[in-house]
Amino acid sequence: MKIEIKNYNSPQLLDFKKVGSSSLGYISIAEELPFEIKRAYWTYYAPHEVIRGHHAHKELKQLIFAVSGSIKFELENVLGQKFNFVLDSPDIGLYIPKLHWRTMQ
Repeated sequence: MKIEIKNYNSPQLLDFKKVGSSSLGYISIAEELPFEIKRAYWTYYAPHEVIRGHHAHKELKQLIFAVSGSIKFELENVLGQKFNFVLDSPDIGLYIPKLHWRTMQ
């Protein structure tokens, strides 16, 4: 079953189903993703004081996960509305629509 995005113009947290157990580990199923993946990338071992991002995308929409640790996001849309999120669980994804300025720490 695909994850539902309630509003494609608004950033939001998406809760993905865990498959597995705490004793064996968990997997996620790509078929649950709400859109096709065209590119994947990740960062790791980033120092806590480093702030990344400082940009928006004209057409790209993103789904971001914190596989380990945590990531703080500050997003701003073209109307100046600000959104703050913290990702700290690998089964929660942050959907970021196009035209949202983002910083990550």
